[in-house]
Amino acid sequence: MLEGAALLAIDEWGIIAENPEDEKEVLRNVNGMPTRITKYKHSGDKDNDLFEIKIKNMSYSTSNQKNTYLMINNEKYGHIISPKTGFPSQNKQVGVITKSAFFGDIISTGLYNQIPEGFYKIMERLSCEMEISGFLIDKFGKIHYFNMEKHF
Repeated sequence: MLEGAALLAIDEWGIIAENPEDEKEVLRNVNGMPTRITKYKHSGDKDNDLFEIKIKNMSYSTSNQKNTYLMINNEKYGHIISPKTGFPSQNKQVGVITKSAFFGDIISTGLYNQIPEGFYKIMERLSCEMEISGFLIDKFGKIHYFNMEKHF
């Protein structure tokens, strides 16, 4: 396994995308889809996962700050350092679905430092070369989806 990402090769459907800040409440739209991780404490008895991803013969790769992060001035930063700035990202999570777990891990790591506009631009470009879907949870907790509809 490569450092910093969870890799799973799945031949059946059903992966649970965990909330990278499971102590915080997830805001959902009328269809039950997560739109944002709030600053409020999760108070329910149920799991506080994001969603179930349905995939077959695909791989799900993720980079996040759930278990590996550092605190600077009481702010959480991910463990992946930006080669441009030399600083870690404040994004909370990236999830990528590809045929290859190897490429998915590389892509999720690379996308972790992107702002939403960069995430969409790169995903659009990659989708011309391969089958790819994914999401980015930015530093504010907002969830940005790319081509994920078929996996819900």
